[in-house]
Amino acid sequence: MKISLRFIKIDLVMQAVILSLNLVLAAIGSFSFMFLFYAMYLQFFIGFYQVLLSALPHILLKKTISPELYHFRQYHFFGSLLYVTFLVMVVPGGWFGLFLGIGIPQIIAYAYLYLTYRDYKSRIDYLENRSTILAY
Repeated sequence: MKISLRFIKIDLVMQAVILSLNLVLAAIGSFSFMFLFYAMYLQFFIGFYQVLLSALPHILLKKTISPELYHFRQYHFFGSLLYVTFLVMVVPGGWFGLFLGIGIPQIIAYAYLYLTYRDYKSRIDYLENRSTILAY
């Protein structure tokens, strides 16, 4: 089973739209705590989406262009699981708690968006004969 270019493009666009909305909510959240709560709530769904609909097919099926991208996806996936485990075990308050609750998930989400973009560009390069690497 191949992961199609169309799937990756839809995945990339959906992530970009959701992350843009999340960034706007987080920015407004600096003025109103309620919007900050909405941003944190949306990050839960971003993480769920990225793990189930994005990361698992690539990790389980190994359908990325290069071994480098495959390893970065593995690092991202297991790093995210480690973060969630740490967050559940340690529930800090104050500014550090806000950073753990908002800052790190943003970084993780944008890192995955970047990985998806690189995967998409690698496939486009291969299809346009600018690259000779194809792993599926």
